[in-house]
Amino acid sequence: MEKTWKQVHMTYLTHFYGKRAEEWSSIPERDDRVLFVNVYRMMLEAIATLPENPNIYVCVAMDKKMQEDRKILDRVLGSFQE
Repeated sequence: MEKTWKQVHMTYLTHFYGKRAEEWSSIPERDDRVLFVNVYRMMLEAIATLPENPNIYVCVAMDKKMQEDRKILDRVLGSFQE
């Protein structure tokens, strides 16, 4: 069975960023990791509000915005790599 647009994006986010967001959501430090967790949660929330297969205009707009937000997540991840 083919995955929906929504499933693909939720799976991608949770696979690449979910573990780190979960770890960082409980730390007491107030640094860029808080930004990471907040952006991650906003992305999940935005996707969750959409239908399984939104129309093409919504998909294009969401893809563009999520690409921008993934750059933020990747920059924060890069600054905390061990």
